[in-house]
Amino acid sequence: MNFSILKLAIWARDPNKAPRILNFKPGAINYITGTSRSGKSAIIEIIDYCLGSGGCSIPKIGPIRKNSLWYGLLIRTVEGEKLFARRDPGDQNSTDDYMINEGLTVSIPNISEKNANRDNVKAILGRLAKIPQSNSDFNDTGSGFKGRASFSDMTAFMFQPQRIVANNETMFFEADVEEHARKLREIFPLVLGVVDAEILIKQHRLQEVRRLIERKQRQLENLKNNIENFSGEVRGRYIAAEQYGLVPLQTLEDTNSQILFERLKGIVANWKKDSTYWDSDGYHINAERLSWLREREALLNSETTTLRVRLTQLRELSLARATSEINISRKRDRLSSASWLVERLSDNHTCPLCGTNSEHPSNELNN
Repeated sequence: MNFSILKLAIWARDPNKAPRILNFKPGAINYITGTSRSGKSAIIEIIDYCLGSGGCSIPKIGPIRKNSLWYGLLIRTVEGEKLFARRDPGDQNSTDDYMINEGLTVSIPNISEKNANRDNVKAILGRLAKIPQSNSDFNDTGSGFKGRASFSDMTAFMFQPQRIVANNETMFFEADVEEHARKLREIFPLVLGVVDAEILIKQHRLQEVRRLIERKQRQLENLKNNIENFSGEVRGRYIAAEQYGLVPLQTLEDTNSQILFERLKGIVANWKKDSTYWDSDGYHINAERLSWLREREALLNSETTTLRVRLTQLRELSLARATSEINISRKRDRLSSASWLVERLSDNHTCPLCGTNSEHPSNELNN
């Protein structure tokens, strides 16, 4: 990627002041010196902001944010020069207002006017960097960290501000934030060249093939289950055909279901031509045997009806007996309390009035 910074421009809020321009020499190392707190570290934040960062990290404390209205970056690319200028967000975290000028050579205008947005800048930078359009979310998890890489993700390898250099736990720009660190881990194979656009496309196709195979396997399992159910139904129909005398009896344990199915179709076709029957003993049913079987069927039906009536009567008698036994048991329980009279009174009793002996009371108690 041919990408060189030519100029950094800052437009003042005062319209009477010309933009402040910082020139860079392409193809060489540029040193910027100055006293402490003179804005040297803010240059990285201005470049990051002009290249489409999600937020504005330019220090709010100091004269830069207080006096600046637009920030611009003039770059040289294989397509020519491009000017990306972005409005200061003010009290907001960021703004999408951009001015984009393109051409073989581009000059810095005295006044900036909005003619584009952040999405336009990201699209141009992504095209220049030739970043693959495919993402690494092969399983369609919806995770934003596995989404398509962008030019903004590559700024982690461009900038090394003082806070990153002094932090012994962070190596890359903005990697001290977990959100950026996770995204960086996902795109690192792409940055190292281990993965390119062709490999990403092939990985997506591979995942699609795997999902297709899984879907086909599920369909195959469903078909196997349907075949097993169909096989059981065919055997059941064949057994029913034997019971109805449509086919002679035979062993079905080792017979293939497809063979049985073909036999059933043949039975239907043949039966339409010649309605021949066999009984359960394997005998061919002719008119004489069919008449004998019908007479025997009527006799067996009559005997079965008689036995059913007899069974119903026996059940009713058994129920009446059980009811009678319950009633007798209840009566016995009620009279059991009077048994002490029989045990205590003698057999002969004398009338207290006339002095006559009588056995009548004892007989009544016994009864």
